[in-house]
This record gives sequence, structure tokens and C-alpha cells, in this order.
Amino acid sequence: EVRLLISRYAEAVRVEYAVDGEAFNMLRLAYLPSGGTAFVGPMCCSPQREGFRARFWDFQIGDPARVLHAD
Repeated sequence: EVRLLISRYAEAVRVEYAVDGEAFNMLRLAYLPSGGTAFVGPMCCSPQREGFRARFWDFQIGDPARVLHAD
């Protein structure tokens, strides 16, 4: 089981992951310009078009879990 935690703070997006109930680890810090529309949701695809199965559950949208930089 892999869990993802994706948070947006202004123009920064932080992607974190956790495996088998372990603590979250930083995977990616990315830039996403503010001001436009952003669509959010799970999506998965296969490079071979068929035979790939994925299951998503417990999808939630809420406030960011933590601040990006502590003051």
C-alpha cells in the first residue's frame, strides 16, 4: 500500500508518500502557477494500454496538512 499526501501552498506543490504505514517522505516539490483553474483527482494509466489495474480509496480534499516552511 502506498499513500500520497499532496499539498499546495500558493505556487508550491509538495508531494509526499508513505509505504505500509510508515512516516511520509518528501517525493517532489513542484511549481504550479496560481490564478488559473487546477483539476485535482486520482488518475492512473498503463504504458501498454491494457492489463493495468489500480484501486483508489479514501480520496479527500482539505486544508494543507502542514506549512511548507516553519517560521
